[in-house]
Amino acid sequence: MNEMQAIKVGKSRPPVTAKGADGSRNRSGRITRMKILDAAEQVFAEKGISPTSLREIMIAADVNIAAVNYYFGSKTHLLREVVRRRSNEINGARESMLAEACARGGGIPTIDGWIDALVGPFVVAEGSSDPGWRNFMRVLNGVTTAQRTDKVCR
Repeated sequence: MNEMQAIKVGKSRPPVTAKGADGSRNRSGRITRMKILDAAEQVFAEKGISPTSLREIMIAADVNIAAVNYYFGSKTHLLREVVRRRSNEINGARESMLAEACARGGGIPTIDGWIDALVGPFVVAEGSSDPGWRNFMRVLNGVTTAQRTDKVCR
């Protein structure tokens, strides 16, 4: 993985606030939506997915329950969005690394190239100084563990 990919996956985001620096409200709702996603990611990581309630996320995000329902509709949709937003960055880094491995191998990546592209972005995310990435990895682990359990227990 090159340095730019590591920086992209491991980058920190500035803290999100509900109002702009001048005290004006964000009309698009983007800031409120990001606050909810950040809070959900943190609470899901700390408590687990099943035990977490929308009320706990609402309190952590410092928004009313109507905002959570308005932007996401349900806990399931909120969880999907939590996973989707960081998965897009992970997958972008993977595609870039695979393209580099293909270029190095004359169009065919080596096994090491495939493994690096598949796993490398997750390793960088896990070691990131951004707590959001560490939370994401814990949430992702909870999702995959739950999926494995469901398949095994059926």
